[in-house]
Amino acid sequence: MKKQKIMMWVITGMLMGVVLFLAVPLLIGAGYTYPSADDFIIENGSLDLSKYVGPVKGPLYAALNYYKNWQGAYTANLLLFTIMPFTRSGLNGFRILMVLLSLSFLFSLYFLVDSVIDFSYMPEERWGGAHLA
Repeated sequence: MKKQKIMMWVITGMLMGVVLFLAVPLLIGAGYTYPSADDFIIENGSLDLSKYVGPVKGPLYAALNYYKNWQGAYTANLLLFTIMPFTRSGLNGFRILMVLLSLSFLFSLYFLVDSVIDFSYMPEERWGGAHLA
């Protein structure tokens, strides 16, 4: 049992090292992000709808339209539509949001790895003693 616990810590340490190895370039690169054409379209759509339905509903309607008709980066697009970092804060605001989105990706990656490790070393009693294989 003690050997299994040591092995779990070794694997966890190695996986966290890999996550950090991947995280540093991602966070540095996110700080040098420049908006492209679709980023301007997102903020322009939010501003246009805000004129017609209000400053709160406009960005939410624009995000809902993008969700239903365009692509699958839903959380990032919701933040871009509602916060509108480039319009409100310029390039630095846009870069800050990109760094925050990258951090949220890394946190989710950490919790995924942690859950997989916890599940792989889960005692049989916790899942009813039935073997999965």
